[in-house]
Amino acid sequence: ARGTSKLFFTYGDLDFLKPDIERAIPFYEGLGFPIDRQIVPGAEHCAFDAHGRAVAVFGAFLGE
Repeated sequence: ARGTSKLFFTYGDLDFLKPDIERAIPFYEGLGFPIDRQIVPGAEHCAFDAHGRAVAVFGAFLGE
């Protein structure tokens, strides 16, 4: 049912949600989801170009 679905986690190493994100990743890996993780050094919650990351992910999917 998952097919080739990949989950993308992009977060800052100072994000207050980092502990929750890092607990979630192995959970989803255990369910068989491939994971793409990008940690932004020195970034707090949403203090990086999240939209740019989304554009890059979709661009790679489309072969751009």
